[in-house]
Amino acid sequence: MDPKHDPAFMEILREEKNIAGFLDSFFGFLYRCTDFYVEAPPDQRIGFPPGVAEQLVLTSLRKWKNIKNLSEFSPTKAEAVPPAIEEVTVGGDGTIEVIEDKHSKKEAKAKPQSSGPSVSDCYNGASYDNYRWSQSIGELDVVVRLPEEARTSKDVLVRLSAEEIEVAVKSSEDGAEAWKTLLKGRFSFKIKSSESYWCLEPGKHTSLHLEKASERWWESLVDGEPRIELSKIDCSRNLEEMAECEQMKVEELMWNQRRKLLGQPTSDQIRMEKIMQLAWNADGSPFKGTEYDPSILKFN
Repeated sequence: MDPKHDPAFMEILREEKNIAGFLDSFFGFLYRCTDFYVEAPPDQRIGFPPGVAEQLVLTSLRKWKNIKNLSEFSPTKAEAVPPAIEEVTVGGDGTIEVIEDKHSKKEAKAKPQSSGPSVSDCYNGASYDNYRWSQSIGELDVVVRLPEEARTSKDVLVRLSAEEIEVAVKSSEDGAEAWKTLLKGRFSFKIKSSESYWCLEPGKHTSLHLEKASERWWESLVDGEPRIELSKIDCSRNLEEMAECEQMKVEELMWNQRRKLLGQPTSDQIRMEKIMQLAWNADGSPFKGTEYDPSILKFN
């Protein structure tokens, strides 16, 4: 339960924005920088025998899955572990539930964060008193500030549907418990609620990652919010965000650009020369029966 690596892991998770990306980065690191994927006989000192790498992953996964809750550890160690992210499930109606441990399931209740926003926190979005949001062409990230006393999922409430969002925090005024709304409204466009999730950093903020129902730029997160100027946002896209056919086209353009700089033929020129080679000996060609000579051909 030693938390010394948690800050580094948390930074990777914030950058990747979801568990799938975090795991992909981790296993990509093992591929690039270690012999984890090398399968070798037992008598060799590099890699693992077949099946051992997978067993290592399963053993570690099952170890942590079988830990019921932090009460199995001493109070000192339990307090040292920051419960930064809670496991969540998404219901068929788009609502979210937090699984606190193996025996109890509570309705999702989460809440806002933090210190002043950085540029990346409201990238292509905006920042307000209670929350800030950022976006890419297909995703949204929302950070809602939490009061320091909001420490667990029982203190906050998160409701998501394809069209609406609500984030509230439990408060006690005049001795009576009530819910204070921090963010509530109708989305500018629809989201994929079943593919969206949130995580809680106690006493600081709740972070929501939302998948857009369609790829487009949003002028505001919810109706009634001041609109941003789409003409001023960064509309560039990461290669990983593009469809496979789009990625292939971009990679081809980059390859052709390098070929041009080196004075070498591009992919179009290579394809054209192959066509000319086939036509050289075709019926009706004045060059039929002679050796192919590209020097007498002129084409762009």
